[in-house]
Amino acid sequence: MLFQILVASYIAGLALVGGLSAKPYFDLLDHLSTKSPYKIPRSAEQGTSVASTCNLTQLHLISRHGTRYPSARDALEFARLGKLFSKAIKHDGRYSWMSSWESPYLVSQEYQLAPSGALDLYRLSKRCRSRYHDFFRGQGYDPRLYSFLSSQKDRSGESGSAFGIGLFEGTGPLGETRIQPVYIYTIPLGLDQELAIKYACEKWLAQSRDNVRLGAVKRHFSKHYIKKTANRISEEFALNVTTLDVKYIYKLCGFEASIHQRRSTWCDLLRDDEILELELLGDFESYYKYSYGSAMNSKMACALVTKLVTQVEDHLRGASSTRAYFKFGHAETLLFLSTLLNLRKDPAQWTISNIPKLLQERDFRTSELTPFSANVFFEIYQCAQGGGTRVRLLVNERPTQIPGCRELLCSWEEAKGLLKDSIGCTMASFCSVSKQEVLRVQRRNNRME
Repeated sequence: MLFQILVASYIAGLALVGGLSAKPYFDLLDHLSTKSPYKIPRSAEQGTSVASTCNLTQLHLISRHGTRYPSARDALEFARLGKLFSKAIKHDGRYSWMSSWESPYLVSQEYQLAPSGALDLYRLSKRCRSRYHDFFRGQGYDPRLYSFLSSQKDRSGESGSAFGIGLFEGTGPLGETRIQPVYIYTIPLGLDQELAIKYACEKWLAQSRDNVRLGAVKRHFSKHYIKKTANRISEEFALNVTTLDVKYIYKLCGFEASIHQRRSTWCDLLRDDEILELELLGDFESYYKYSYGSAMNSKMACALVTKLVTQVEDHLRGASSTRAYFKFGHAETLLFLSTLLNLRKDPAQWTISNIPKLLQERDFRTSELTPFSANVFFEIYQCAQGGGTRVRLLVNERPTQIPGCRELLCSWEEAKGLLKDSIGCTMASFCSVSKQEVLRVQRRNNRME
């Protein structure tokens, strides 16, 4: 007992003198917005228990593609940053990498799936097979039983392929590991209302180019937050660093961490509080473009949800033999879906005046909601003893209560009731653009140029 008291006193003393910090551990990997790497939950393979009287009968996955390479424009800006900082006065110690850093990001690779991204989806499929081992027991691939759909973008198709390889590895005819090819179908951009949703909605595209509120937020951040970071880095390294440079440093930090697992290069230029400010700016952009910042965004996933409900209903009445649907899209696919479901909706308004409050606390965080390889599972259960049909939602492999449902394992009828305003929608009813709207956006864009 005396020993325990002494140890406790020693630890308390260390905390008082700063030997142990009371400040929570800051992991920058948790704050890189949509460029964050995927973090695997501890219980991802085992899953969480569902009542033994319930039997999983159908599975739906909607996933973002894995880690990708940057755009051509980003790649050029990263190369420019490398040249700029090669002239910095600090090339010693932790910044010794600056004098020789050359950008590994090629224009020719823009938006392509990175090796780490393919590995993320492969590993996700292995955890999926393990978590639902009874559901997949003795099951090989059959295109009538397992449906794969991706957007027309190659990074999404390759992500679906990596997932399919991992899910059915050991059951196919190819190679030593018995790889099984899977059929993945796509719908052309502009027609795809499930995964590449924004390209199928002319009105959304027009409005996204004319987002006045987001423009005001960006200007406020540049003036009141990012400018201070630019000035600090300029002074520290005797360089002329702009606010645009700071934004690209943050973005480059994300790609370095997600693709190469490097934290000690560009990420080192930013302090913790600066990373949090840049993360919030990224969240504002996603909030206004793809989420609660526009009423239209709550409708954008209605075709995706309608298809999901139809597929479940066909399964329940015996009209379909498909056991699982695996769909691979983009960050905005999941943001539109999350918005329709009212996931992570903050009570506070996302306005300039609330920025200090949002920096301290908020639910809507793209670092947590839509990192690379982000995913949503809908599990459909048949439950005995009057339990009926139930649905459980997993967000990034974590069980998540559907907003409005009374239980985690939600009654299918209750879930359908919550979605009733979205089921059966036609995107044409809210996506058509009048000639006057097109001219208005064009005039505004011309003024901005």
